[in-house]
Amino acid sequence: GTMEWPVWRGIDYGTNAPTVCEWLTQSPDGDFFVFREYEQRGRNAEENAVAIRAMSQGDRLISTWVDPRMQMNRDLERPLEWSAFKEFGKHLGHIMSASEGPADRGSTRANRLQAWKLALQQNPERVHYLTHQAPAPRLYIFNTCTRLIWELPWLQYRDAAQGYEDVEKVDDH
Repeated sequence: GTMEWPVWRGIDYGTNAPTVCEWLTQSPDGDFFVFREYEQRGRNAEENAVAIRAMSQGDRLISTWVDPRMQMNRDLERPLEWSAFKEFGKHLGHIMSASEGPADRGSTRANRLQAWKLALQQNPERVHYLTHQAPAPRLYIFNTCTRLIWELPWLQYRDAAQGYEDVEKVDDH
């Protein structure tokens, strides 16, 4: 369905792993909702981009963020200047590498994981959009986003005693 609130998309293109897209919106009250998800394995960049564009019809799209590694994705069948980033941009319009985002300057996976955790935490300042009771999280994930719900608990810190800043993804896609 169409989404009246502003919409952001995040895309991670997988060549062997699945390609995943998550759609996020923000309510006038400042709550965030991950409300739609796309996951496909074994499709090329063009097929994925066309499917994601079709699923976004009618959305008030603000921006699309993609994994910075998409700029390096090559395909041996294509000319040298081809990249997954350019292919997605051709079908989806303006896309941005996640590394260009103001929130991502100097950001590590650990910082981003911390931001997810904070957004999902019960906050005494916030009121739940359905029950109108405090406390409530700032971020809600629709139960249709099964991959994200499955994956979030698997994002975990490496052993801090070893001095790692980064986050280990058990199933990196």
